[in-house]
Amino acid sequence: MTMPDKDQGRGTLGIIHGWGFDSQVMTGLAAELSPCWNTRLIDMPGYGHNHMTGFPQGIDNIASNLISAIPPYCMLVGWSLGGMVAIKIAHSMQDKIKAIILLASTPCFVRKHDWPHGIESTQIKNMAKRVSTENNEVLQEFAGLTARGDISPKETIREFKLLHKMNKVDPRVLLQGLDILINTDLRIELSELKCRVIMLLGDRDQLVASSTGNATREILPSLQLNYIKAAGHAPFVSKRKESAEAINNSLRACSL
Repeated sequence: MTMPDKDQGRGTLGIIHGWGFDSQVMTGLAAELSPCWNTRLIDMPGYGHNHMTGFPQGIDNIASNLISAIPPYCMLVGWSLGGMVAIKIAHSMQDKIKAIILLASTPCFVRKHDWPHGIESTQIKNMAKRVSTENNEVLQEFAGLTARGDISPKETIREFKLLHKMNKVDPRVLLQGLDILINTDLRIELSELKCRVIMLLGDRDQLVASSTGNATREILPSLQLNYIKAAGHAPFVSKRKESAEAINNSLRACSL
């Protein structure tokens, strides 16, 4: 964990970053949310303050690594890959997680015959082939994809570039994360969750299609679905206040 509880909060809200960048990428969102919640920034294994633990292979092992740091009856926000980890944690801690928010996330990132809402696996595989020797270039390209669709993409890219300069991630950690995105399908686990599930998507996201929302609702009819307008894959950067407001409105009932 890299952020202490805020005593004035009304409930504990754990925030899990995505692929390529540690928890510092979520500090702006956490600052917006901290007046309402006990915000905790969570570093996945291999990232940030958790970098010495290595990066356990497979999403099950990542979730297991983080569970000890997750207080019972908290709520989780997971961005992108972090959303998949949040699903796994909630599935392992049934009845002990109040809610999860899938922020620009999906139960299945890659396209399948029965899931046309993902991206082509070859797109991720091409990144995986290069990440060991060209990780800087790959992360810059990812920042570009993340910003595509934003109303001000240059500002989003600038923020990601600054974060990359401040925090280098081991290429092996990046490679294992890409492997998870390619091979993980959590649709069944999502359908079995007992907690409230909220999906918050950028309506112009190039990595998680807007159609993912209604498709996920078919899996989980109780899904609460919200969109951030004129936002790409990182609405918490390009539309920070709007994202925080949507999260606050969605989670207020869970804190009671």
